[in-house]
Amino acid sequence: MSHDINTNDLPPASPAVTTTVTETGAADRRGPGAPLGNTNRERHGMRALLVVGKYPKGAAYLKGRVVAFRKALEARVVEIHGELNIVHSALCQSAAQHEGRRSLAMRWLAEEADKLPAGERLAFLRDASAAADARDKCISSLCIATRRNEADPWAALEARRPPAATSPPAIGEPISDR
Repeated sequence: MSHDINTNDLPPASPAVTTTVTETGAADRRGPGAPLGNTNRERHGMRALLVVGKYPKGAAYLKGRVVAFRKALEARVVEIHGELNIVHSALCQSAAQHEGRRSLAMRWLAEEADKLPAGERLAFLRDASAAADARDKCISSLCIATRRNEADPWAALEARRPPAATSPPAIGEPISDR
């Protein structure tokens, strides 16, 4: 039994991707795949924040903060370097993990401070400090402090200082002569 297909019965073929120009002049992609400017491909692993992937009971709110920290860090990298490559992404991930570790240590210290002896409280502080140092090393490896005065906080303060005031007029000297 042979089946003849009448091509007139088939719907017209649609193009795979249609690109149009919007009122603002930006290209708008319609068709299969994500729209232009979508960053899903860069963030698909965002949920795998820690090796275990979950925070302890009662600390789930920290995950949202750490994810926001990572997103802000990645946005800054893209702003400065123009891209987010694999090395940048790995450093942002490491910085986020260290920030999560620091946040957990500080949370546990705050919750259990009254019940812990001094030695254990100091151990929590050491862990939080080590996590902060590791986070800061990752951030400095990203080389994102490139704007003028951003790397030197004292230079930034000097730039904001108002100009030095002139000395007050001497006694008896009219103000308008200055």
